[in-house]
Amino acid sequence: MPPRLPPSEGTWATDWIEADLAEERPDNLFNFAVLLEDFLLNTPDNHHTERLRELIVLLSEQQQESSQKMPVDVISSLYAGLVAAGGILGYAKAGSVPSLVAGLFFGTTLGVGAYMTSRDPNNYGLTLGTSTLLSGLMGYRFYNTGKFMPAGLMTILSVAMMLNISYKALSGQQHLKK
Repeated sequence: MPPRLPPSEGTWATDWIEADLAEERPDNLFNFAVLLEDFLLNTPDNHHTERLRELIVLLSEQQQESSQKMPVDVISSLYAGLVAAGGILGYAKAGSVPSLVAGLFFGTTLGVGAYMTSRDPNNYGLTLGTSTLLSGLMGYRFYNTGKFMPAGLMTILSVAMMLNISYKALSGQQHLKK
């Protein structure tokens, strides 16, 4: 249960909320809503209470809008799924535990990167770094074995992903679908 705030300390909450609204950070506001609700229920009516009620209504509207309009990084999500599926397929076909572990590890890492990019299109570092690492590892493996499957295919996909992210980052475009 959130701490009880005396009525005399109510102004800091109003200032904090207004600052977050100005910077459009609805997630921080949503997490703080429970504390504000408790504050409103336990504070006698005064000049702060009505303003806080207005801010909570605005918070609710912003949270609904942000959750309904969250873009999805489809390309990175598909890439993450392909990497994970490749690891599972390597285990199913050849019984390769290293393929399973690596596929699930890199697929999960790329999935987290896709989620991060979906939340903030400029937060592409994890996906770019993982794609770069995979292109190097799988490119080395393709060079040594000469086998297109799976090393060659993963090298091509990883390099394509690196180029896609780099192009979007350098051109300022966003590769998200709403």
